[in-house]
Amino acid sequence: MARAMNLWRTVRFSLDGQRFERRLVHQVDDLAELNAGSPVGRALVTGRPGDEVVVKAPGGDVVVKVLEVL
Repeated sequence: MARAMNLWRTVRFSLDGQRFERRLVHQVDDLAELNAGSPVGRALVTGRPGDEVVVKAPGGDVVVKVLEVL
């Protein structure tokens, strides 16, 4: 089954033990938004609650866990 796109939706997720809530957008206009083209944004665009995705970041790999899609 195809995954739903979360673009323009708010996603709650954890990253390195910290919890975040961001709206996925193409262009960031405020701190409550996350660029869907960024490494973390790409991991969240098709994420479902419970998904864990390893994101390759300049400082090393990090695990992003989708907590909730609003």
